[in-house]
Amino acid sequence: MGDEVKMPYGEAEWTGTFDLPNPQRAIDLIEQQEGVSLGSWDFNNSCLTWCADVLHAGGSTVPGGLSGAIGLARQMGSAYDGVLRNFGFL
Repeated sequence: MGDEVKMPYGEAEWTGTFDLPNPQRAIDLIEQQEGVSLGSWDFNNSCLTWCADVLHAGGSTVPGGLSGAIGLARQMGSAYDGVLRNFGFL
């Protein structure tokens, strides 16, 4: 059985809708990263930066990387306030 992974700031779930003019490019990025270690977690390398990178690859107006992650976290509101506060973005 695998190890239990605990979210450092609690569980967060959020649903958003984004225009994605080139979904195949987003899918291509996801497939390139399958099975690849993306490094250790921090806010610069998190599920939010990954989502921002995928959205950006697909042509969304969401910027990739850290600035996109911060924007997504701000859109999520209170679900990510602890993360933003811990890293000095709130």
